[in-house]
Formats: sequence, C-alpha cells, structure tokens
Amino acid sequence: MSHSYNYQLSFWDEQDTGTRILLEHVSQGLESCEGLIDFFEERSKLEKDYARRLSAITAKFNSNIQSQPDYGKLGLSVKSLHSSQERLSQSHSKQAVAIYRDGFSELKLFVQDLQARYKTISLKTRNLCNDKITKKQLCDVLQGKLEKASTELRDCQLNQDNYLGKRDSSQNDRHIQKWRSIVDELQMKLDVLKQEYKNSTKHWLHEWSRLSLELQELERSRIQFIKVKLQEFSKQCSDAAVEEQISMDNLTQQLTKFTADQDISSFAYNHGTGRIRGNFVHAASADSPRTSSTSSKHVQNVRQLSSQLQRSRLSGYYEEQAADVPHPEVEKQKPEPTKLDRLEPPETAAEVYTSSESSNESSNPTEFTSNVRHRASVESMSTSISSLAHSIGDSQRFAKSWNSQNRRKSKTRSQLLESSQSSNLNEGSRTSSMETTRFHASSGPRTTQRRKSMVASDSSSNPFKEALEAMKRGSSGYDDVEDERPSNSTSSQKKHLIPFQHSRSSTNETCTKRVMDKDHYVELPLFSSKGEEVLRYAKALYTFMEPNEQQIVNFHVGDYLLLTEQLDQDWFIGEVLDSQNVDPEYRYGIIPRNYIEILP
Repeated sequence: MSHSYNYQLSFWDEQDTGTRILLEHVSQGLESCEGLIDFFEERSKLEKDYARRLSAITAKFNSNIQSQPDYGKLGLSVKSLHSSQERLSQSHSKQAVAIYRDGFSELKLFVQDLQARYKTISLKTRNLCNDKITKKQLCDVLQGKLEKASTELRDCQLNQDNYLGKRDSSQNDRHIQKWRSIVDELQMKLDVLKQEYKNSTKHWLHEWSRLSLELQELERSRIQFIKVKLQEFSKQCSDAAVEEQISMDNLTQQLTKFTADQDISSFAYNHGTGRIRGNFVHAASADSPRTSSTSSKHVQNVRQLSSQLQRSRLSGYYEEQAADVPHPEVEKQKPEPTKLDRLEPPETAAEVYTSSESSNESSNPTEFTSNVRHRASVESMSTSISSLAHSIGDSQRFAKSWNSQNRRKSKTRSQLLESSQSSNLNEGSRTSSMETTRFHASSGPRTTQRRKSMVASDSSSNPFKEALEAMKRGSSGYDDVEDERPSNSTSSQKKHLIPFQHSRSSTNETCTKRVMDKDHYVELPLFSSKGEEVLRYAKALYTFMEPNEQQIVNFHVGDYLLLTEQLDQDWFIGEVLDSQNVDPEYRYGIIPRNYIEILP
C-alpha cells in the first residue's frame, strides 16, 4: 500500500524537530531564488550589451556594403548576411528586455512576497511552539515546588506525634497549617497550568497542521513560478537561436544556388566591352577550346549574313545585266520539316565569285575587332563564303545559321508567327555604291522569281540597319541554341558566348526576356497567352497531373511557368508554357508555391 508524503503529514514528533527542519528547508529555497534573480539581471545586461555591439558591427558592415558593394549573387548573399545579423541584433535586444522584465523584475517581486509570507508563518509557528514549551516548563517548576511543599507538610505531620512536637504543639500546628495551604495552592496552580498546557498542545497540533500546509503551498507556488520563468527564458533563448539558425540555413541555401561562373558570366554579360576572335583566346584558359570553337562559329555566321546582304544589294544590278538573257528554272530544295512551315531561299543559278580587289574588311563589314590583325585573304579561309559557294547551297547555309530548328525551339509563339510572315515577303531590289562581288548569269530572259533576302523588309527601309539587326538576331539565336542543347550531348561541352546588352539595338522591341535557369539562359515571353504581363518566371520541380475543381494548373517536371499574379506566399496565378501534354482546361489557373522554383 503506497503512502502519500507531504509537508502536512510528514513532520510530526514530540520534540518538534520536524518544525525546525521544514522551516529551514523553506528558508533555504527562498534564499536560492536570490541567486536566480542575480543571474537574470546579469544575463539581461549581457544580452543588451551583445545586441548593442552587434548592432554597431552590423551598421559598420552596412556602410562598407554601401561604399564597396559586391556584384551579382555573391553581393545578394552578403546583403542577406547583413540582414540576418541585423535581425539577430534586434532579437537579442528584445530578449534582453524580456529577460529583465519577465525574469528579473517579476521574480524579484514574487520572491519578496514569498519572503513576507514565510516570515509571518515562521513567526506564528515559533510563537506557538514557544508557548507550548513555556507552559510545559512552568508545569515542571510547579511540580517541583509542590513536591517540596508536600515534603515539608509531611515532616510537620510526623513531628506532631513525637516528643518534640508535643513540647511545642502550637508552633507545629502553625507550620502544618502553613505548608498545607502552600501545597493546596501549588496543586491548584499546577492543575490550571497542566490544563493550559494541554490546551496549548491541542492548539499547536491544529495550528501546525494548517501552517505546514501553508508552507507546502508556499513552496509549491515558488517552484511553479520559477519553473515558468525558466521555461520563458528557455523559449526566449531558443527563439533567438532558431531565428539565427533559420537565417544561417537560408544563407547556406542561397550560397549553394549559384556558382562563381554564374557571377562571372553575369558581369561579362552586363558590362562586357566586346569579344575577341576565337583564334586569339588565351591558350592557358581552361575553357579555351570550347570558347574558340563557339567564337569561330559566331564569326562564320556573321560572314554568311554579310555575304547574303551583299548579294541582295546587287540584285538590281544583276537584273539589269541579265535583262536579255533567259534564266533557267531551278528546283527548290525542300527544307527539313519543322513545327511551323517556313519558306527557304531557293538556289540561284548565278555563278558567284569574289573579286581580287575585295579584302577581309569588305567581306565582313560588321567586324568590330578592328584593332586585331586581319587575316591574309578571304579566299584562303576555310570558313569563307566564296570557298563554300559551290559545295553548300543557300538553303543549307540559311538552315545552319540563325533559322535552324534549335533556333525555332527557343522562340516564342508570337516570334514564330512574325518570323514566318517576314520570311514570306518578297524583298525589293537593293543598290549600293560599294560593290565587292560580281555575278555572271547564264543567258535567258529575266524571271520574276527572286531569291528571298535574309531580312524581310520593304524597299523604303535602310538595308544597312536591317542587316545589322539580322546579324544581331543571328548572334542571339546562336546563343539560344547553345543554351538549349542537352547536357549529355557532345556539343554541350562548348560554353556559349553571352551577347552584350549594349550591342543590341535600342529600337528592337522584343516580346521575350532572357532568364537564367541554373547555368544557362532561356528566352521566355513577357506576356501570357491571354495578354497578361508576366511578373515572375518559374520552373516545375515536381509533376502535378491530377484533375481538380480548384483550377490548379497541371504540369510536368521541367516545364516553365508564367506567373502573372501572386495571391499570397503559397499560391500564384499563371499558366504552363507550351505544354502539349496538358489538357487545355488545366493550362491556366492557380499554381502552388511548393511545387515550383522561382527563376531569378
């Protein structure tokens, strides 16, 4: 059978030793609170001083960031570090205030109240205990006096019967009467005192039962209050630690989401001043083979476009020379099938050759590396147009440059339609005073069929400006092709070149935006299929293809999403981009935040 142990039932004894033990225990508990009060006071001072110093360090760090900012994703990470440290200093400042208010002040007032209550209980307990002890001692004293008086009375009574007593019987009677009265008085006092002692003992037992219960409640309230304050202190410290841990985890994740090459590429993209030719790239660079190959292909595309422009300029001259000569019919080469039908430029029967007076500057008038040593001759280059004119047709050259299938994959729907319309237009004749090539046509009447120009425009437009825009689009298209090549192919080992923003035409309005997807760029539309402006771009991390009634968009892993509106932190409104495997009913709607990755 189990017994219950508490202060009210466990401190009873005849010598009142339990009373002394219990009072000393409660007193020691109250004295131990003084050490906890001092701890809270010193800890609040420490947190306040730490918050002040951290705030000063953060302010100095912020001034350094403002005066000497870092670039790109690393700069954003440094700013995130500053923000986290600033929040941490504020958190420690709040923690210092909370510890001082909730820990130090409240605990100090509570302990003072407990000490007052304990002093009252202790004083009352000691008075009751002393009263009972005093009455017991008085009983003992009276008992001694009574015994002594009884002895004297008995002696006097014995002397009354002997010889001496008979000689002075009157005096002996007086002594007997005296001691009898003393004995009766002492006996009466002793009886009264014993009754008082008995009543005092009963009162003590009743009062000690109640006072021990009060001491138990006082001890319980002290323990519970200190427990609450320690829990509050633990929560305050853990909140600050958790906030710091979350900030550091976010900073770690932010640092793992980019590489040094991305910052280098971004800076070169936004602030580059020009590219050098592939043959002049430093051989010691780790990426020199891939950069050289990419630069050579870029230069080849520029030269092809330049030659196409020169031939289109002289089309008027060619028509005048071949007015009386019949032009043979030439079959068109059938282009490779694509998603959208495009008109490819037909082969011409004219024989093209480059004059001996033409130089490297004339075959490529858009070359911007004028300070670099020029090549010896156009005819000696394996990538020149004149050396490949008879082996490679115009349509093949056209397909291998900016109008390839990979280029068409990176275009948006509106760009494909505009490009398709522009490729179907017939270009007017162009004239130029700078003639670097000559044409010898076979005899025959002039035909009405003309070769399609590389840039579709009306006759009133500026041919130089249109050629420059075409070459820029070709450069951008080649970069897009390099971006979208699969990582497991051999061609993906070559790093693409990033076009410069200042090299783009300021008047060339586009409906797409270049967005960084991990280590490459993609072109995404600025407007959704419904004409809404796109606010953010995202990429699907998981597949969601479940039919639903909440209009949640369906998508596959890797699909690009156009976000047009943000409902809250967890939901967006938008659509999936060009996903043919998604039901049209679920291509537009709401998109969950935890299924996607926001692209920078």
